[in-house]
Amino acid sequence: MDARTAVRLAGGIVRGTELIAQIGRAEFNRALGEHEIKRQSRGVYVAATPITEQLKASELRGTVSHLTAAWHWNIGITTRPMRWDVTVPSNSHRKNVPDDVALWYREISDEDRDGHYTTPLRTVVDCLRDTPEPHGLAVLEHAVALGAVGIDEVAARVKALRGPGSAKARRVLSWYDARASPPLESALRAILLTAGITCFEPQLIIRDGDRQLAKVDLGDPRTGVLLEADSFRWHGAQVQLAKDAERYDELVARGYRVLRFAFDHVATRDGWIVEVVRRTLTLPRGTA
Repeated sequence: MDARTAVRLAGGIVRGTELIAQIGRAEFNRALGEHEIKRQSRGVYVAATPITEQLKASELRGTVSHLTAAWHWNIGITTRPMRWDVTVPSNSHRKNVPDDVALWYREISDEDRDGHYTTPLRTVVDCLRDTPEPHGLAVLEHAVALGAVGIDEVAARVKALRGPGSAKARRVLSWYDARASPPLESALRAILLTAGITCFEPQLIIRDGDRQLAKVDLGDPRTGVLLEADSFRWHGAQVQLAKDAERYDELVARGYRVLRFAFDHVATRDGWIVEVVRRTLTLPRGTA
């Protein structure tokens, strides 16, 4: 795994010691030397923004937006978007647009622009409106959790939207839950909500009497089906792997059914996720 992806999977910010343990000293030094990651403060690192984004925007006389801007702001995106999102004025016409650019025609006010990028608030609203629901919810909940935006200001902007995508933005906004631990969990929850599966609560606490046995990403208290959105962040070390195995064994022994979904599942196999979750929900509680 490369350093930038590791930082994204860690939520956009990670301690250097954790990053080195995961990717190795050689990859860490390479990424730092080639400016793929940068130090934010002592011992803490974030992904650096490629200058290519700014060049794309300048060439097209537009503003980096949507998922590319979310990547820049380190909100809700765990892997580099496949294309560069650039927004240009709605009355403009651009020729010879590169294949790796997704062009959006929409007005952007000065208050919605920060240098070459849409502001975090405008970025969240654009993602709610124009991107698939898992991306939109992940960007929203992560941005609010980080304090990059306030949920009330997002709600006000979304309420004022008109035109294509407005209804979807309001629907995904209604799914916001302050308990979420984004972004991968948020994306998983959005996949289920889009399919009409509404029984899962984020960060559900499982108790054994007065003792807290576990806190799971998503859980259905009625059926005992528990879902974990697994990134590499917490499962790379042998000690952590042993703790996770013990926790899951304790849950299964008490009749819970735990489904674990990796990043690749959430990113590319949403139909399979829905099918597996639906089948598991129909099993009698305590069925292995």
